[in-house]
Amino acid sequence: MPSNRKNARQGFSVALTELLIKFPEIDAAELYKYNKEINFPSGHISHKEARDMYTGFIFAVSCLYRSKRLTETEFCLQILADVFQILLKKKLTVKDIAFKIFLEIVDDLDQQDLEKVVENS
Repeated sequence: MPSNRKNARQGFSVALTELLIKFPEIDAAELYKYNKEINFPSGHISHKEARDMYTGFIFAVSCLYRSKRLTETEFCLQILADVFQILLKKKLTVKDIAFKIFLEIVDDLDQQDLEKVVENS
């Protein structure tokens, strides 16, 4: 997902979304945990690397959402809190993508759940 090759993310996203739909036995929480491990930057890395990693992270979250695998409220809230952290970053060019998926997920939540996201971030 963090690949910056033209159309690689989009193609991989479509494939991952279809896999998640067709194989419900794939553990969404484990997939998310792995996504966060490999795509959430830590330490000293370049701005370009951070951008690519955050973009990969957001695309994977989008796959989980579009495959309707964000059914557990606590799991959904954890993901929203992580996406919200990305939105708080300065000078990050992936904010528009993060904001779009954040709003799509928020639309499916009720007011109390949304308040939990804001309180925990």
